[in-house]
Order: sequence, then structure tokens, then C-alpha cells
Amino acid sequence: MRPTEIERLLAALWRDLGTTARVDALGPRALRGLAAYRWPGNLTELRAHAPRLLAFHQRGGLRSAARALGVTHQTLAGHFNRIGFLVLDQADREAAAREDRARETSE
Repeated sequence: MRPTEIERLLAALWRDLGTTARVDALGPRALRGLAAYRWPGNLTELRAHAPRLLAFHQRGGLRSAARALGVTHQTLAGHFNRIGFLVLDQADREAAAREDRARETSE
């Protein structure tokens, strides 16, 4: 898969899961990490991660997403680390969002 396709494909997979959540709400940094991953399993691999990423987005954090998925937060973090999805605590996410906004306005 080409990096530019990841956001569009993930959005389609989320729609298949019955949500209208926006993939871009994951943030530019997260999307860059997902786009940088090579996705050796192609769409099958992305399809396996789509519910995990959606749970993280909807639940707002690693621990609550892991509980919703019925796994430990270490297991979920391991899945995310393998695909380049940075899992940050709330303070780090807010700082990263501020940094991303500052970068976008300066470009």
C-alpha cells in the first residue's frame, strides 16, 4: 500500500465497522507514523488494526481502548508499536497537537 492510501483505506474500514468517526482526528503525527509503516500484510493487516485504532480513538486512550477490546494495555501497545502508531499519554498528545498546529500554520 502507498502511504497516501492509508488514511483513505482506514476511513473505509472504519465505515465498515459502522462508525462515522474521522480518521484525521487521530492527528497528523499518528497518521504520519501509520503512513511510514510498510504494511507487509497489506490491506489484511490494516483491516486487523482498524478496530484497535478505532477503539483508541473512541476511548481516548490506551488503557480504556484495551479494556474495550478485552486485551491488556501492554498487548495493545505492542500492536501499535509494530505499526508505528505512537501511543502517548494525554499531556503528550496535547503537546504534540500544539506542535502540529504550530508547524501547519508556519508552512
